[in-house]
Amino acid sequence: DKDEKEKYVWQTSWGLSTRVIGAIVMIHGDDKGLVLPPMIAPVQIVVVTIFFKSDKERVIQKAKEVVKELKAKKYTVELDDREEYTPGWKFNEWEMRGIPLRIEIGPNDVKADQVVFVRRDTNEKSIVKTKDLGKEAENILEDIQDSLFRKAKENLNHAVLEVHNFDDFNNAIKSKKIVKALFCG
Repeated sequence: DKDEKEKYVWQTSWGLSTRVIGAIVMIHGDDKGLVLPPMIAPVQIVVVTIFFKSDKERVIQKAKEVVKELKAKKYTVELDDREEYTPGWKFNEWEMRGIPLRIEIGPNDVKADQVVFVRRDTNEKSIVKTKDLGKEAENILEDIQDSLFRKAKENLNHAVLEVHNFDDFNNAIKSKKIVKALFCG
């Protein structure tokens, strides 16, 4: 130190490592791929277009309006208007990437002034009027965040087992539980 004496350092570390990333994948992932909580997802919302040649321009224009509105609300949004892939292929790709909310826009949606929301955590679909887009996106992303947190907390609580003797300790380890036990030498 300044007085040339050795002293203990008091510090915190907020660095993320690959272990944290691995834990997120293990806790929230499913058979379809990643499931990312909205607060840490690099892309929170993806807008996927569904169109035929005759209505391509209208659908893409509507999708760009949706993206612009959501970006104005400070969400990270991607527009997937690629023509070389089918909608199903695009849906699968974004599911594997773990994007929390997918918004589908097709010609019928443009006519009805609506979009289709698909949650990544539950795969539930809901139809949302365009005028309610920002508020509904906010509500759903908050609900996804809360739902993933609650599920992870329940899984952790279920995995921890308190034991009071060595036989129970061994049985808990064999059952692949996290063991909570007193230790004195």
